[in-house]
Amino acid sequence: MIALDVTAASGTGGLTLACGLRSASGVKVALLTAAAAVIATGTRLYIIWPLGSTTITGGITQITSAPVPGDIYIDVAHGDGSSYTYSITIDET
Repeated sequence: MIALDVTAASGTGGLTLACGLRSASGVKVALLTAAAAVIATGTRLYIIWPLGSTTITGGITQITSAPVPGDIYIDVAHGDGSSYTYSITIDET
């Protein structure tokens, strides 16, 4: 599970989270790209789940059904030059 916690947001441009695996040669292969940019404060939960269920419940923002890689990357793309304050937390359990 990946949590994107936005504590200050400009309301424009937005943040778009992407994550996936990084090959031995350093090539990134995306497994999850957020369907929508985040433009407001709050916590969004993104899950890569290997068991095939992609039912979104509770506070989950997005689920992707895929094998969970051992070596991952997480990118947060900024839609414009406006200011956002955020943190990323990963829970591998």
